[in-house]
Amino acid sequence: MSKVIGQTEPKKRMAVRRAIKKYWVLYLMALPGLLWYLVFKYIPMPTGLIIAMEKYVPWKGLWGSEWVWFDNFKRLFESEVLWDLLKNTLLLSALSMIFAFPSSIILALLINELRCRWFKRSVQTVAYLPYFLSWAIVAGLAFNILDTNHGLLNQLLEWLGKDPVRWNATAKYWPVIITITKIWKECGWGTIIFLAAICSADPGLYEASTVDGANRWQQTWNITIPAMMPTITVTFILSIGKILKEDFEMIYAMVGSNDILWETMDVFETWVYRTSMSGTYSTPAAMSLLQNIVTFFLVWGANTWARRRDQASVW
Repeated sequence: MSKVIGQTEPKKRMAVRRAIKKYWVLYLMALPGLLWYLVFKYIPMPTGLIIAMEKYVPWKGLWGSEWVWFDNFKRLFESEVLWDLLKNTLLLSALSMIFAFPSSIILALLINELRCRWFKRSVQTVAYLPYFLSWAIVAGLAFNILDTNHGLLNQLLEWLGKDPVRWNATAKYWPVIITITKIWKECGWGTIIFLAAICSADPGLYEASTVDGANRWQQTWNITIPAMMPTITVTFILSIGKILKEDFEMIYAMVGSNDILWETMDVFETWVYRTSMSGTYSTPAAMSLLQNIVTFFLVWGANTWARRRDQASVW
């Protein structure tokens, strides 16, 4: 047994070396992203953990500040802020999971049914282009559409005989506005991923099913969607990891300094930023640590569930 293991290890090392030699360009392209995560995500972790356990004062330094251990966490659980942030974050995440996540799958399936090649490519391009727009540009477009006096949406309401709505002063509408905007901007990116997954389906299965008299819906349900399932599972697990981490850039660009909208749009990420900018560091650090711990267990649980169902998993 030991001889077999001893022979296997050199083979594994040789396989790794061959893979690195063959795909060195891809590894080189991935290096900046890995460095970014290392420098801005993993290296600051110990510092954040220490600050979360302290009553941190910048001029006293990391080791000169008073240790309060779990008092910051206790303060969070006793305040109403945590539960308000949790409610807003879960609402936005639920809307995203229910509407934004399936929209890319549905659009990919619809595009896959197009038979005119130039029209298919045109639809793909149009759907994909908004992804390259920054959230600052998207926010500007949204403000023009939602403007109370001259916005396109209020003009449409007036044409229908309805009263105009002060969208930028009515917080209850904004979870839906954010979700629709997110779908418009990011749906194309997910569509490209799922179209690539559809290409993995065996063309012979379509030919055999046609001979057996299967229609397009039956082919989609029994061939196309099963071919997409590994990709759907992985993207779903990654989406689970974002349940408590709503896109800070998206919300801050869309809401900005409009305090009226924070009633429904203030999530963990925006609260941590605004509180840190006010000069309080320990409580936001405790919030971020708590958020990351819960996120880890959510992703771990979703990944374990996927593996037990013999689906693709992240690790």
